[in-house]
Amino acid sequence: MKILRAEEVTLPARFLTTSAHLIATLTILFALNETAALAKGSSGDQQKAKQTLAGLAWTAVACFAVEFVGLFTGISIFFTTANCFYIFCHFVGTILVALFVGEHWSIDTYIYFFVLFNALPCIVELLIAFCVLRLRLTEY
Repeated sequence: MKILRAEEVTLPARFLTTSAHLIATLTILFALNETAALAKGSSGDQQKAKQTLAGLAWTAVACFAVEFVGLFTGISIFFTTANCFYIFCHFVGTILVALFVGEHWSIDTYIYFFVLFNALPCIVELLIAFCVLRLRLTEY
């Protein structure tokens, strides 16, 4: 049996976990009215909860776009540690977003999920792109 290189394992896993997390986030967007109405703590001001949730979810989609651009252009492909970080963040993010939708958690919890599992990987991707393209950390 052949031993696989790190890139042969982490790249497909990164793509699959990022895609799954994107699909879970799109579930929030497509069921925005129900998610905002059923979320705990949003009974008084449903319109504000809906706007907050929509803003966070659309910003999360923009973060996914940044990460997919980095993945498909090859800027962050050979950073194995970063790939493992992305896999972990998107795996945990997928599970927690699915539980957020299914268990009707408070909208405040989605803010934490967004920061930890969308904004942080996006910032890491942008830092890697800056290091590769501007600082010439590795040859692109």
